[in-house]
Amino acid sequence: MQQLPFDRPWEPELNWDCNAGRVVDALLKELLSEGGDWLVNIFGSAPLQIAYASNFLSADVDASVAWNKEPEFDRAISRAGLARGASPVYVQHCKEAAFRTSPKWKDRACVHRRDSVTLRFAHPIDILIGKIHRLEPKDLKAFELVRAITGEPTETALLQELRDAPDLFSLAYMPAEGERAFSENVSILWPLFFGREIDVEREITAPARAILKSNYDQGADFKSGLRM
Repeated sequence: MQQLPFDRPWEPELNWDCNAGRVVDALLKELLSEGGDWLVNIFGSAPLQIAYASNFLSADVDASVAWNKEPEFDRAISRAGLARGASPVYVQHCKEAAFRTSPKWKDRACVHRRDSVTLRFAHPIDILIGKIHRLEPKDLKAFELVRAITGEPTETALLQELRDAPDLFSLAYMPAEGERAFSENVSILWPLFFGREIDVEREITAPARAILKSNYDQGADFKSGLRM
């Protein structure tokens, strides 16, 4: 099985000769012709197809850029013929906030540079965490794909990753229209993927609050010492 460490940048072998790979490559070439420096985030199912399984198909490639580059990015997508309706597999230009996942995702993303364009491919664990929000059959297949190739995420690993991302359970991440609450989807995922029921409050959110409180208390003690 392929190793998949969570504490460092992901380093997969990228397959540019698959549907998503060809779309990203065409986009990259168009951005190079556009000029200027680019940082493009690639998330959703596309990184899994490019890194793990060319037959893990998706109709789109989710991508985001900094807000000030968005008009130029839209023009580049259109000129490359990669807009929705213009290509069987298209680039879905998203706001960066649409990728609702771990706060650690940028630290462990795979970074691919070509001249003035930098592509940042989300790590599989962060893609899977993001897929919990919707948790449709295709999202469950993504979990199965990653586990078949890497053995991850183990139950222990996913518990810790979710404890490290408490905002996903808060009102700051209220479900989009038609979605279930994140905590509800975690409860649905657990018996399907790990074979047992989970008490989200006892096993994830309560430990996460305890960790945050411990850190806040240490900060308060430090400030108190400064005032002495």
